[in-house]
Amino acid sequence: MGKMNIRLKGALNRFKRLLFVTVGLIFLGLGIVGYVLPGMPGTIWLIMAAALFVRSSDRLYNFVVKNRLFGRQVGDFLETGAMPLKAKIISVVSVWTFSLISIVLTPYTWLFKGPVLILAIVGTIYITSRPTRRNSKGNLDMDNSNYNTLSSKEQLVIENKGTEPPFSGEYDDFFETGTYVCRRCDAELYRSIDKFNAHCGWPAFDKEVPEAVTRLPDPDGHRTELACANCGGHLGHVFFGERFTETNTRHCVNSLSMTFVKSEQG
Repeated sequence: MGKMNIRLKGALNRFKRLLFVTVGLIFLGLGIVGYVLPGMPGTIWLIMAAALFVRSSDRLYNFVVKNRLFGRQVGDFLETGAMPLKAKIISVVSVWTFSLISIVLTPYTWLFKGPVLILAIVGTIYITSRPTRRNSKGNLDMDNSNYNTLSSKEQLVIENKGTEPPFSGEYDDFFETGTYVCRRCDAELYRSIDKFNAHCGWPAFDKEVPEAVTRLPDPDGHRTELACANCGGHLGHVFFGERFTETNTRHCVNSLSMTFVKSEQG
């Protein structure tokens, strides 16, 4: 049953990538036509095509999300769907600026203007419906600069989805009473009562704080990635069916992704 699920997930991932490429090619064609025929919104179509191509290829995706200018913001949005309030405002203004320019300048009928207007409305609905990221204090997060400063090793794991060496983490063989929070944004992730010794080389938990952790398909097509629901930082992976605890679930988490906060009660 497990192998069947793995194959099914792999097939679904391949189908999604094929779909992204196919729709991306359609948008690319519309973008080229948009530059050949005056007034057509070629720029919008090309931007959408580029976004789909990036999501369909691991190499392109890693290149985009690892650049220093805007990689973290793009990666956070693609993985969690959450956006800082400032990013939402800029995105909506940009969509309507491009759309209105195309509608006003196009010499054609509403047969051409209509799809542009519909695209702008759909884009606005999509952007505004995304969760608005909040910082660790529960306030609206206007920008990613509110996150904690990370060391190079922490960036490798949390932002670039790396993995610390087994048995090297400070919380691997660690069982004090308290709470584990995200090292990047301080959001609560796990409680010590749900931690157990899996002898796997990394901290193991059988349950997360409710709604604190997001599960995502791993690019390898087999595993399931764990990410902080608040900031999108990489935590590790989740495994099932190992029968370590009653939940039959093991969250395998990097120590570098977390900070331990000792309980005031002892």
